[in-house]
Amino acid sequence: MAPTAWENSAIAHVQQFRKILDFNVKLQYKIPEINLNHVKKMTTNFGIIQFSVINHPDKDSGYTVDDNARALIAMCLHYKIFRTASDLKYITIYFDFISYSFQEEGCFLNYINFQREFTAQNSDCNLEDSFGRAIWALGYLLSLHDIIPEDLIRKAQVVFNKAVLRASDIHSTRSMAFIIKGLYYVGLKNNSLQNRLVIEELADRLVQMYRHETDDTWQWYESYLTYANSVIPEAMLLAWLTIRKSVYRSIAASSFDFLISKIFSQGAIKVISNKGWMHNNKEIDAAHKSGNSLLM
Repeated sequence: MAPTAWENSAIAHVQQFRKILDFNVKLQYKIPEINLNHVKKMTTNFGIIQFSVINHPDKDSGYTVDDNARALIAMCLHYKIFRTASDLKYITIYFDFISYSFQEEGCFLNYINFQREFTAQNSDCNLEDSFGRAIWALGYLLSLHDIIPEDLIRKAQVVFNKAVLRASDIHSTRSMAFIIKGLYYVGLKNNSLQNRLVIEELADRLVQMYRHETDDTWQWYESYLTYANSVIPEAMLLAWLTIRKSVYRSIAASSFDFLISKIFSQGAIKVISNKGWMHNNKEIDAAHKSGNSLLM
């Protein structure tokens, strides 16, 4: 996505050699082995630090629920595939951070400094995305209850059960999608009526948003595309797998096809992110047109 990434730099060099040598060099691609060194370097015994300066943790950036939820999902996936015993240490750290951030009124505070204090940002920023990501992460963790230590699963279930009671209060598009994903994963093992009802309520909201915004040239849930776009049609598909309302599947397919049509253009991938939005009936913002924006 970034022209200066070493993979893209290598391709650019090969293309230049082709021009100079008038010679068709065949490119060979190889997926590297998974390397968790940077993730572990970014992680203290409290959680994963929000930002780095190159490859060094930036302690001044503190911690967020957003990043610890992402880290929890990633480490759970790694453990599910490889069963690396040391993964459990990091899974526990990330879960404990999410639990620490949970408030008795049912929300998660997102921002914590390096001294483990909640910061003023929690009063200034919308916390719905972090709530949704926390539900997603907890739900995925609970779906692995047959391979995760029982004590950790029991603690995660307590936090999840309390937090999900507030799910109906969430109205942010991506936040609702994150919540649906978390509830879907929990439902793979324990498909309770309460969780099904929440999935249906949130998916029905997304249906109404889609119908409100869609016209002949725009098939989306909002009047713009920005970060984490694909999670919304994915959530609609998961809602269909759970509830089996045909409208969920239909909208999931049409909105995903629309998204793909905007990302793949002229033989290249143009990622739409929070640094380059695409609005209905308008040109893509400069950051997106340049191809330099990253998926957030």
